[in-house]
Amino acid sequence: MTEQERFALQRKLAELIGPDEAGTLMEHLPPIDWHRIATKDDLDRLQRDLTAKFDGQLGTIDSQLGTIDSQLGSLQTEIKGVRHEVGAQGTALRGEMSELRGDLRTDISKLRTETISDIGTLRSEMNEFRTDISSEMNEFRTDVTTQFGQFRTEILVSHADSRSEFNGRLGQLEERIGDKISTAQRNNLVLTVGMMLSIWLSIAAF
Repeated sequence: MTEQERFALQRKLAELIGPDEAGTLMEHLPPIDWHRIATKDDLDRLQRDLTAKFDGQLGTIDSQLGTIDSQLGSLQTEIKGVRHEVGAQGTALRGEMSELRGDLRTDISKLRTETISDIGTLRSEMNEFRTDISSEMNEFRTDVTTQFGQFRTEILVSHADSRSEFNGRLGQLEERIGDKISTAQRNNLVLTVGMMLSIWLSIAAF
């Protein structure tokens, strides 16, 4: 029923039964067609359909929730297994680390002891070497001093003998050339030879 038809009907009813009664009656008429008005049977059928649909969806949801629960159970079991395995590995690792720490401390202590011992041995050897070197140096110095003294004595004795022999020969030479050279020449010759002899003796004495 359209609005125009409702208005025409209300006007006709007002002519027949009065405007108030016509208004009251029109208020009880549905605003839509009668075939679009749901009955109790329609509502019951709709309720059954909705209930069946909800039951099916709830069943599907329950099934999915069951699957999820199963998966969660499996996941929890796997997590527990992993946690147990990690705990076991952690315990084993801690044991290995403790053992390694103990071995490392033992090795360090042993190395320290060996190093201290080696250092002590090296110091002892160096002291012995220093003592031997000092002794050998003292012996070498004594030998050099002794040999140098003997050599110097021999040089001085040899030079003394040479000087005596040189003086004798110089005297012989003076006797031979005494009449052949003048006094000044003789003095110059004696002075030159004396200087050469002094220089030679100084070098020999050094």
